[in-house]
Amino acid sequence: MSLRQSVCLSVLACISSSVLAGTNFFGPKTYVIAPGRPVPVTEPVVLDQEQTCDGRADFILRIENGGVGTSGPVSSANVGVNGIAIFSENDFKPIRPVLERPINLRIGSNSIDIQLTGGNPGNGIVVSLVKEIEESVQIPKQDVLTSKQQRFVDTIPISEPSAHYIIFISNGDENGLHRLKSGSVTLNGAQVLDDKDFSASLLRALVNVQPNNTVVADLKGDVGDFIVLAIRRVLDESVCAPHVFFDEPSESATVPGPTLLVRGTATGAHDLGITVNGFPAEVDSSHAGTAQDAFHWFAQIEIEAPTSTIEAVAKTPSGATGTASRRITVVAPENPVTIRALPPNGLVPLNATFYISVAAPAKISNCEIDFDWDGIYETSFARLPEDELRHAFAEPGIHIVTLRTTDTNGGSTTTKTAINAETLASMDALLKRSWSRFLEALSSGDVDRSLSELVDEPTRERYRPALDLIRPTLSRFAAGLQTIRPVSIGANSAHYLLTRTEAGEVVGYHIYFARDEKGVWRVAQF
Repeated sequence: MSLRQSVCLSVLACISSSVLAGTNFFGPKTYVIAPGRPVPVTEPVVLDQEQTCDGRADFILRIENGGVGTSGPVSSANVGVNGIAIFSENDFKPIRPVLERPINLRIGSNSIDIQLTGGNPGNGIVVSLVKEIEESVQIPKQDVLTSKQQRFVDTIPISEPSAHYIIFISNGDENGLHRLKSGSVTLNGAQVLDDKDFSASLLRALVNVQPNNTVVADLKGDVGDFIVLAIRRVLDESVCAPHVFFDEPSESATVPGPTLLVRGTATGAHDLGITVNGFPAEVDSSHAGTAQDAFHWFAQIEIEAPTSTIEAVAKTPSGATGTASRRITVVAPENPVTIRALPPNGLVPLNATFYISVAAPAKISNCEIDFDWDGIYETSFARLPEDELRHAFAEPGIHIVTLRTTDTNGGSTTTKTAINAETLASMDALLKRSWSRFLEALSSGDVDRSLSELVDEPTRERYRPALDLIRPTLSRFAAGLQTIRPVSIGANSAHYLLTRTEAGEVVGYHIYFARDEKGVWRVAQF
């Protein structure tokens, strides 16, 4: 499949009248006409990898014509980025107070080129680059013309329609080839793009969405011309740099060993991984990952007495990290008790098996279990159960399970475990985001970045020769890897089927995902 061409530097079209949830990346900076011949100005702009928010950052060039610090608007100007024209003199006729177009910046050095060519001395413009964080709600869809005029209809469900969304279209490839001559796009019967927009490489519009959405694209061009269409959710920047927090245990708490259930929250992108003292955590991905709707996580770790530090590390696919630590005191109980759930995560309805381990089973006189963390122990045994315990969890989310044991001397010990019950929709979205990251890297022609999206170093080295061999055609290769469907999703691995049409027949290929050592889901086989 083909995704947005992230390294394309062509002029973009934007019909948005405002920027949502954006922050200024450059400017606002004022430029005014001085007496004499127009003098071009070049402003340097540097983009670091960490500022890309794992590929979610998009940049919009914003011009206020006659803004603060000027005596009025200019009648003509030329503004470009990296030598590519973004606004020309005709864009300033008639005069509009605000002009906006999205642009792509490359990692490293960039430049904004400004030349004011019409107006009185003192007239000017205010230039800003606004960074907006966006995330596709589905794998972008490629529509390829098999005739000179064709209609494409796609249905896109959206679980949170109250948020802000845009429709984003890449018109042709990164070299300017296979671009449609004209077209129109409607969303739920309302037109969002028309013929005048299709003169550009990339098209973007703010849209209102519903739980179920129908996108109709009426396209005209030559056979083989194509667009890549996606609906993206506009996010705030709290999803970029990960932050992780502890809920349990509290600072300076005294806790029994040798196993400990640790819980907390985190903010950041959906595909972050969390470890605690090197043990992978389970993350409930049904939340937004913002400060208002943080992810919840837990980890069951091994820890030694007497005093210890626990450190949680949240890591994004690109390597950005957030950490939190706590000092605790670990005591070694006389008769250590451990309870574990297998699998620790899965799809609802989740049937979990619980294993209880006690150093001296004969000393246990009573055993009680609270499966729903309401303080009521629904299940009890006069002694340690000899058989495995099973329980079904029908509701999604993290479920805390508490075990309370009483010994023959009347002493009581409480220990906990947890499981993460996910919906198919949330896990499917999470895994398809991993696939989208991989395809975006492929479509950009970047072999090293593509390999970084694979699960481990042996897998990367296995695929490196093949990707190096097809490096010139990686974009076309990615264009054929479009539709994947889940076959099975487990605690640490998932199996998908990729389907595409070859010689008029639909064929399938197996795709596998796995969690890496940091808990991030990545491609294991394709």
